[in-house]
Amino acid sequence: MPHRQFDLDAYFQKAKWEEVIENSPLLVSQRPPSVILEEQNLVYLSSIDLAYSLKDHEELRSAINDIEQTMQHAIENKNYYKAAVAESDIDAINNIINI
Repeated sequence: MPHRQFDLDAYFQKAKWEEVIENSPLLVSQRPPSVILEEQNLVYLSSIDLAYSLKDHEELRSAINDIEQTMQHAIENKNYYKAAVAESDIDAINNIINI
């Protein structure tokens, strides 16, 4: 029977990122997730392990090609998690460019 009293919101408010990773079967063997750091004017794209300026739309557009290659390679190797991360990164770039 599920334990319905666990307060997940409270756990995530207090847990350190390292603890979340260590306790997550999905994250323990993965790179950090992609993040947009507006204060630093950067976007970190996990699928290719690179950061770009949020304002450099030309570089972000060119990164899409690298990410698409990464996604295709992941699909060919049946690494669907990595393919999903790549697809999410492409969506993030498109959202940044279209803002």
